[in-house]
Amino acid sequence: MLTRNVTDEKIKVATLVTKLSTDAHALLKQLTAPEKITDKKYSDLTDLMAKQLKPKPSEAMERCTFHMAKQNPNEKIADYVARLKKLALHCNFDKLNDSLRDQLVCGLSDTDTKIKLFEEKDLTLAKALEISIARESAVKNATSTSNALDSKVSKSNMYYTQSNPQQGGQGHATKNGAAHSKRQQQQQRPRQQQQQHQQKQRGSDSKSGVQCYCCGKPNHISRECRYRKYVCRACNKKGHLERVCKKSGNEVKNIRSLPESDNEREYETNFFSIKQYGTEINDHDAAKLYKHETDSGITPMFITINVNSVNINFEIDSSTYHTVISEQLYKEILANVNMINTKRSLKAYDGHPLTPIGELCNLTAVFKNKTISASCYVMPGPGPALVGRQWLTQFGVWPLIVPEVHSIKEIVSRENLCDYIRNKYKVLFDDSPGMYNKSLTKIHMRDDVCPIALKCRHVALALKPLVEKEIEKLVSLKHLKPVQVSEWATPIVPVLKGNGEIRICGDFKLTLNPHIIIDKYPLHSIDDILAKLQGGVHFSELDLKHAYMQFPVDEESSNLLTIVTHKGLYKYTKIPEGVSPAPADVQRKMDECLLGVDGAIAYLDNIYVTGKTEAEHIRNLEMVCEKLAECNLRLNLKKCHFMIPRLEVLGYVIDATGLHKSKSKVQAMVDAPRPSTTKELSSFLGLVNFYARFLENRSTKLKPLYDLLNGKLQKWNNECEIAFKWVKNKLIAPDCLAHYDPSKKIILACDASDYGL
Repeated sequence: MLTRNVTDEKIKVATLVTKLSTDAHALLKQLTAPEKITDKKYSDLTDLMAKQLKPKPSEAMERCTFHMAKQNPNEKIADYVARLKKLALHCNFDKLNDSLRDQLVCGLSDTDTKIKLFEEKDLTLAKALEISIARESAVKNATSTSNALDSKVSKSNMYYTQSNPQQGGQGHATKNGAAHSKRQQQQQRPRQQQQQHQQKQRGSDSKSGVQCYCCGKPNHISRECRYRKYVCRACNKKGHLERVCKKSGNEVKNIRSLPESDNEREYETNFFSIKQYGTEINDHDAAKLYKHETDSGITPMFITINVNSVNINFEIDSSTYHTVISEQLYKEILANVNMINTKRSLKAYDGHPLTPIGELCNLTAVFKNKTISASCYVMPGPGPALVGRQWLTQFGVWPLIVPEVHSIKEIVSRENLCDYIRNKYKVLFDDSPGMYNKSLTKIHMRDDVCPIALKCRHVALALKPLVEKEIEKLVSLKHLKPVQVSEWATPIVPVLKGNGEIRICGDFKLTLNPHIIIDKYPLHSIDDILAKLQGGVHFSELDLKHAYMQFPVDEESSNLLTIVTHKGLYKYTKIPEGVSPAPADVQRKMDECLLGVDGAIAYLDNIYVTGKTEAEHIRNLEMVCEKLAECNLRLNLKKCHFMIPRLEVLGYVIDATGLHKSKSKVQAMVDAPRPSTTKELSSFLGLVNFYARFLENRSTKLKPLYDLLNGKLQKWNNECEIAFKWVKNKLIAPDCLAHYDPSKKIILACDASDYGL
């Protein structure tokens, strides 16, 4: 109304009634009854509808929601403030900025930022926002530069020992928090008292300052603390150690501080599988709290192995070749086994030398009904029993991604995954020809078709040896079968491949294809593939060996697929390329083969697999391989790719973020010269139309080019040049179409172009 400067009440009312839907018009009629709609003013009608459809929200409820709003994890401060402003729309605060300031301070997730804001006098919303965003940026920059420091405290699943040369005792700490014996605690008390006395002396020389609430140590703040990502075993919250946890009753001021050099001297790795050891942590904390963010919620992998008629729960350690047990475990359950001296020297992950106290030989180990004769080493002190790759290989459960373990804890590298798939599903990659065993393909011909037999085409002398070699190869693979006579005979077209070999193709468009009843089964579009792979992080691509040559045909169809060569007649026993129903038939069979497998889709002889996590990806990949093996199909390992970050499919690139344009295909369009003929212009627009989904306002922007193509323009003008450059710039832009996510807000844009759809 405002844009058209409509002031007449009757016109405004009439326009409103015209724009209303049937249901809305009926509702408005009920609201104005017994009066007529036309007797009301435009403002009265809009007020009636607003009160009915959007009643005024409860101020108390809106304020309650506002005061309950806290900053979410990973939510930026600017986004949090924007959310607060939206929540405050119907709160009717007298001083909106003061309310926003108060809730910003109360709802911040970072305590250090809160402290800084509390220290400010005459704090305003603008000043609070400025300080908060500045600290947020500083923390982000500091975190990015401290990744190397954080990595130094990452832990393996194994334990370490703490030695005290002065007392001669030992205290052992395990990652799972095993308690110390009473005798060990008594040995440690004098040393702890001595250390506390030394700490008091050092405290007088240290600089004064705030203590970190993450670990209790002085002279640094929480965001610089290496323990800020640890999980407390007392309250199960991330960000501090148990020794400073309020829930456990500990206070920061009572925490002793060890210098770096003392800590490095006291803690020595005493097991070969320790990757790295920590600093600035006492034995009590190590036993209960040594839990890094990357290990949160992840338990070690265990298998039970019967050793000399005794069941031992072994922790799987894929980082070592040897199997070891602790001295304590040996004395408890295997003391009857003779331990011999050994000169073998083991090394920890960081190269630290480790010396076993002995070796147990000729042990009888049983796992999953498989018995082996093996040996293991005995390490000093207590600790878990660790089974290495030597035993796992003998049991046939290495690599570790096996059904016997029933768990995948870590992502495997691309190379390991490839080896694992190849070893577990050897039948998929052997040299035998694949043969789909669920059904035979039948070619349906039209009625009253006369057989067509054409003569053999001349083959260049240079290609004859290659053609003959390929024919012999196909006969040996049972793809071709020689025949004496045939009513049908199709000449061949030899195609030279990039590797120097020949591909033999029948020219069926001259014989069979015009008379075949076409299979209407649809092939998958890029949208189907994108939807199936939605949510994937990594992708795997499998390629069927010999393409369609793994799908057998019935005898009648085989007679139709006879080719004529300079060596005579041969008939295909499997579907060849070039036959019109082949793609649809293969697509149907592949869909039936992969039925029920999530995160996997086949496009003809290519199979794409993904998963929302690495573990899910591997499970889906295993299910696909099992389905293929069940159908007796074969894969070409050289063309298979595992755990790759992106896929190139049908001229597009798919990755975790969504759909992208293929650089190679785009480059051909960008390098195309300006069209000089109608045919060249038509070809260029056809190529551009392939990526139409990436070109916003395409119909409007490219109208001059289409006018030139349709004859509305007689020559290339400046508008055509602008459109030509615009489309090239859009093609090289790094645009991405995100995966469809039903959990996110969907905006439907329905405005059509003035010139086309």
